[in-house]
Amino acid sequence: MTQPAFTICLGNGIYLDSDGNVLQSPLPDIPAYSPPFRLPIDPAKARDAVKSVQKALKDINKDPEVLAKFLEFGFDTKILDILSGVAKIAGMVAPVLAAVAIAYDVLKVLGVFKEGPSALELLVKQRFEELENNVDSIKIMIETHRLGDARNGVQKLLDFAKDFTLKVRGEQASLQELQGDQKTLKDTIIENDNFNKLMSQHTYVANFDRDDHTRVWWWMQDLIHTMPHGPGAAPWRVPLPDNIAFDHRLMVPLACFAAEAYITVLRAIEPEYRSTGFAREELRTLSRHLDDLAQKMRSDCLGRTYYRREHFAFPSVYLTDYEVDTFLGQFPKVSKKCSRFPVGALDLRYHDNAFFGPFLDSLFIADVRGEAHPTKHGGMEFRWVPPANLVPGPFDGTWTITNPDECAKAANEAAEKDYADLVSMSGYTELVRLAALFRNEAMEPSQSQTVHAWNPTLLRQAESQITVTVQSDNIPMTGVITSQAAREPQKCLALVHVRTQPPSRLYQPSYKIKLRTLHAISSGRWDDRGYASFRWPQYEDESPDDDFLKLVFQQTTAALDEELLFEGNSPEDLIRKSPSVVELKAHTFDWWIPLKPAFGVWDDLRKVKAELAALGWMGDDESWNATAGGPAVLPLAGFQSSDLFDEVAPHLAWEPGRKDWEGQRREPKEEMVEVEYSASWEEDSLRVSLRNKPSNRNYVVYLVVEEKLVSGTVIHTAAPVHMNGQLTFVPQSFFDREQEARQKFFGKVAEFNQRFSESAEPGPINPILTAIRPGDVLRTDTVVRVSALMKEHQPELFNQLLREPAQQDDAAEVKAAT
Repeated sequence: MTQPAFTICLGNGIYLDSDGNVLQSPLPDIPAYSPPFRLPIDPAKARDAVKSVQKALKDINKDPEVLAKFLEFGFDTKILDILSGVAKIAGMVAPVLAAVAIAYDVLKVLGVFKEGPSALELLVKQRFEELENNVDSIKIMIETHRLGDARNGVQKLLDFAKDFTLKVRGEQASLQELQGDQKTLKDTIIENDNFNKLMSQHTYVANFDRDDHTRVWWWMQDLIHTMPHGPGAAPWRVPLPDNIAFDHRLMVPLACFAAEAYITVLRAIEPEYRSTGFAREELRTLSRHLDDLAQKMRSDCLGRTYYRREHFAFPSVYLTDYEVDTFLGQFPKVSKKCSRFPVGALDLRYHDNAFFGPFLDSLFIADVRGEAHPTKHGGMEFRWVPPANLVPGPFDGTWTITNPDECAKAANEAAEKDYADLVSMSGYTELVRLAALFRNEAMEPSQSQTVHAWNPTLLRQAESQITVTVQSDNIPMTGVITSQAAREPQKCLALVHVRTQPPSRLYQPSYKIKLRTLHAISSGRWDDRGYASFRWPQYEDESPDDDFLKLVFQQTTAALDEELLFEGNSPEDLIRKSPSVVELKAHTFDWWIPLKPAFGVWDDLRKVKAELAALGWMGDDESWNATAGGPAVLPLAGFQSSDLFDEVAPHLAWEPGRKDWEGQRREPKEEMVEVEYSASWEEDSLRVSLRNKPSNRNYVVYLVVEEKLVSGTVIHTAAPVHMNGQLTFVPQSFFDREQEARQKFFGKVAEFNQRFSESAEPGPINPILTAIRPGDVLRTDTVVRVSALMKEHQPELFNQLLREPAQQDDAAEVKAAT
């Protein structure tokens, strides 16, 4: 599963990633976008609402609770299906992948190669026809703006893109014909005004009939507000429009369809458009349009009740006996029969007389008959009961509220939860997500769209063992610990397969293929942080006015050495690099691998490993495929038998190489290593073979493909190759003695600290304790550092502590002799 490509700040600490996951903070190392206005909703309410709907959009089987809520709010479930399709498409398109290699698969998922219209196209068509046939104002809007023609124009462009892609895959059309078709498609998508029309807020202005909203909105114009601004801003009161108004009912499906179609056509005609910069300004313009649509929907169409203290305070409000329950021995409270305080949220276009009328009529009849009846419909609670403190009013049979501020606050908190549900189901988050997707697609990629490197296949051959002596550092109170060990040099072979841009593609980037070594020693310790510690992407604001980011690569001076292998475009004909040897400066180390007592240093290690392999016990190695009683198969991704050299012939005993063992990287240092390499490059297939010199120690060398984009930006694709040419098998007892010696020393450090604290006057902090952290206690460099500090600050006490063990040993010998 790929990492999300970006995050969106919805406001108030709520984030949504490109896959639709709701987060509490942005993800590191990827772009983070913010809509022009953020949600002013309480984070807890908004997070729960958005999370439930986003989960429903991601699930194949709809969440019954979310589905029921859609129906309760009167929304057609086709909208849920449309939003679900858009969500899945956005999550699939966003990651930076080898664009050409997966272009066909992406388009297939987008529905381009389905016989007949895709599922999304069918849903949009059905919704279009339903609204056109059943809502007169939308029918007039469709005719006025010729939205049917615009939708059909987008569909024709999709069909053209489908034919073009099939030509490319069929490899039957000439390059000249493909270039002509591509140019036509590129000109068409740039000049096509249908996308701008279907994603413009000015398109969706329709007639508004005030008579359709007389049952609820008409009587609540002082209460109905929208929330177009961010946290801390006051809601806007929304009176009934006079004649025309923005209408989002057709906008959501049509704008989502147009956005999905635009990305689909781009992927079809030029999968590498992020690298080439094609349609970059158009993507930016459309991202602004999508933001405007989302914001217009919030400011004009998504309403909620908003109360102030005067809505509950006398003299504006007093209640009658009918609206108050008074029971003997209990405080009076507002009755559930009171309809004075409706609270909630409503869609100002969907929720009209046709939606509310039947419910309100049914509620009235139930009241007359004295029957129980639900009091909430959609997001509106018509019989909300405030937490009011009541006292008798100035007139007989009346009551007044003494805590109007508390009641107004409670009403607004209740409405905010319903508003969060309404926003999450309205399509707002998907419009914002599409806008962020367009912004992201308009930015250069942080990873190559034309290069893919497989994990290297690592092989090794062990040479004859030699006996060596290993030793620890000088540990205070113990000294240097030594032990005999078995060192086993290794012949290492790495096979790396990289895919580059096929020569048949119209876009041909220039590459530099290099071997590179990096710094991997820090404070005298081995510290290999990978290629990302040398070069990594960052995202900066392009300007303070727009939420557009620009990609900037940061690079350190961690490069040690490099060798250029190839330079240029992917070649049509085979080119080779015959076996050559290059000397590279590298940071190396020795692998000290513990041997348990059951296996002595002088055991025939290869015999033991061979016996384990015969039993089928080698399966825990990630690069070795073996079955019990069956032949072992080495995973040589991308290599043919003719690509392998004599050392890999089946009759020779190559073992699977590894990049890691259970052991310790010791004695790091900088030295020259010899790397023998061979390489071949034909069309989109680059194959490199690397061999070490067995006398060299362990190190990491990177095969790097540097790709220069049209803008001049250079993207690196790096495959780490772990050349583990020296394994030293050390008895476990050596490591145990080291650990005991360090624990002994730090026990004395603790005693030293106690004595130092008793003798020292109050003042500066303890210099010894500040040099130690929990993760440092068993590290050799910490031992050396702490020892030096003890000598500097309390030499007499330090020398006394060092003498005590010897004195104790002398006393023990005397006692034994006696």
